[in-house]
Amino acid sequence: MPPEEARVRQHAVYLAWVELMDAVLAEAPLAILVDDAHWSDPLTLLMFARFIESRPTAKLAVILLARRVPVRDDGGAKRVLGASQARIAPMTDAEMLALTRAAGVGGDVAAEEVATRLGAVSGGNPLFLGHLLHQHQTHREPQTMPVDLATLIDDQIRTLSREALRLLQVCALLGRHASLPRVERVLGLTAAQLVLPFGELDDLLALPSDLGQALAPHDLWTERVRRGMTAGVFRTMAVSVARVLEADAQDDGGIEIYWDAARLYQDSGEKQLAFATMMRCAEYLMRAGAASDAARSYEAALEYASTPKMEDTALRGRTRALQTEEAWSDVLATTARIESLDLRRSADQAASDLLSRLFAQWWLGSGDSALLTQLRRVTADHQVSSATRLNAAMLGMAVCDNCLEAEELRLFFEQSAGIDRDSLQAQLAGLKCEVIYETSLGSFERAETSAGKLLAVARDFRETRWSCSRR
Repeated sequence: MPPEEARVRQHAVYLAWVELMDAVLAEAPLAILVDDAHWSDPLTLLMFARFIESRPTAKLAVILLARRVPVRDDGGAKRVLGASQARIAPMTDAEMLALTRAAGVGGDVAAEEVATRLGAVSGGNPLFLGHLLHQHQTHREPQTMPVDLATLIDDQIRTLSREALRLLQVCALLGRHASLPRVERVLGLTAAQLVLPFGELDDLLALPSDLGQALAPHDLWTERVRRGMTAGVFRTMAVSVARVLEADAQDDGGIEIYWDAARLYQDSGEKQLAFATMMRCAEYLMRAGAASDAARSYEAALEYASTPKMEDTALRGRTRALQTEEAWSDVLATTARIESLDLRRSADQAASDLLSRLFAQWWLGSGDSALLTQLRRVTADHQVSSATRLNAAMLGMAVCDNCLEAEELRLFFEQSAGIDRDSLQAQLAGLKCEVIYETSLGSFERAETSAGKLLAVARDFRETRWSCSRR
């Protein structure tokens, strides 16, 4: 995405977020809790800083939780990080003793001894201490205690059987989409065959135990699991998981599943599969009438495009989505990106690109005096398809009707009448020409008849495209 367009989009997102926050603040005080702020990007922190500083009297609290204070170079982010900071202290000796007793360590002396020993290792970290206590209760303590939770998790992963390790790896890659049916499909196993591996992971507290919760490991577990996978294992399993997610996305229309499948393909080095997945996501959104989301998906597909031809395909899809949204400035920017690609185009593609640009310019009121001349040239060009020629005639008629050029309008209509309607797209464009012409003459009954035919052909066209896309 060009830097200027990226900046415009960032500003638009910020304004939309500000509008939402102001609407909520108008009704009640607001507290925003941001967890894992150490993973945040500078732009997010800058957004919070600007909003907080611009609303000094608002009943607003922004609370950011982080394992460590992020190091940022930009001044805006330093402002929000320079606000009141409070470090959550480690557990006290009394709290660690209470947790040890709650874990089932019997006897006051034994509990105090374990709490002292494991508490010193954990540094008062409740998650680390919980894992150490669980290990103490279910396994013999190792001679050398782990220095941190990451080391403990690595040690526990090394004790897993191959089956349990594969199960944990699949759950980590599925993440928030981890469910038993998906795990079964990725591994090619039944639920009964997974009972023992699940038991191993339960013994290590590696997976959530709450019913109805996704089978995604804690972030720390996921990080250690992914880091411990060899390149070959990761690539194979990531592609397997992505295929399952993509199949579910196609069946259920889950947009976020499409995105996560594409990301896994990308991470595994399969850029072409990632590109194809995002294109299918965009096409699904277009069919669903979500053109704005489709435009963003086409833009995301561009990140995975590895050839100019793939970029061209994604940009043309984005142009269609933006035209549906009537985002004409974005249409002009996208057509300019298409023209900048180092590709040899057919006469029909060049003419189609020209029409997209002329149509956007006309809607923006920036079309020059040569617009009608260019449209007449395309309408008369026998090297381009009938559909493109008829679309040029239709646009010419619309321009003439808008500026009351009746004679020019008639000439465009006469040209359109002599063009073959050899495809559904050509039929659609030809019928649109008839509707415009009859309406301009005041022949509303004939215009209504043409409009009825237009709707019938449009229905056939939609059903044909839907059938092709499903295949």
